[in-house]
Amino acid sequence: MKCMICNSRMYLSEYFSYKCEKCDHIYVDYSLDGLDYHKSSYRKNNHGTRGRNEIEKGVFTEEFHNYRIPLVQKRISLINDYIKKSHSILDIGAGGGTFALALKDLTETVDVQEISDLCISNLERLNFNVFQGDFASINFQEKTYDLVTCFHVLEHVKNLDTFYNALVKIVGKYAALEVPIQRPLIEEEKNWDGHYHYFSKESLALFFSKDFNINYIGDGVQMPCLLIILEKK
Repeated sequence: MKCMICNSRMYLSEYFSYKCEKCDHIYVDYSLDGLDYHKSSYRKNNHGTRGRNEIEKGVFTEEFHNYRIPLVQKRISLINDYIKKSHSILDIGAGGGTFALALKDLTETVDVQEISDLCISNLERLNFNVFQGDFASINFQEKTYDLVTCFHVLEHVKNLDTFYNALVKIVGKYAALEVPIQRPLIEEEKNWDGHYHYFSKESLALFFSKDFNINYIGDGVQMPCLLIILEKK
């Protein structure tokens, strides 16, 4: 198999995973449907809610948001210089909307994208403009945003090229993305987490190098992870 990041050879590792011999990118060839997983399964039956009574009758509770506020505050502190420069922000994979709610106090326009039916209904309840469905398939009608944020989403995208092409079109100035690293691989039939990709620092930088300058790449918030801040060329 050829690496989808640098086109070098990938060798077979454990649990149907392939690792690039050059940039250390890992691709896991799961057979399950990642889109269906996030649309229908994630954040149900306490999956993705950490079992803290965070959902009542399909509505994310105050506890759901309160638990995430410290994480959101750290996230904002890392990218605040770019938030200040932006009049419009799109949050890809907005989840329950805690981060997007905080952004509303910091900029003029905050829109969100989500694929989960549960999250979409809650985001609409919070009066967000919600782009529904797979990010790469949405027609934004040539709309762009000063800043696009995307936290712990990219690793769930099986076809990276389609995501990248959609991102290039929607980013007006900046993008901030965070991905997990150094996570143990999971057997598909036991407890699949929807992760197709595990980036290295090199593979993450290479992936965005064609159309973006890298203003920062390093530690993010949900460690172990990498945060990358991009500026469109």
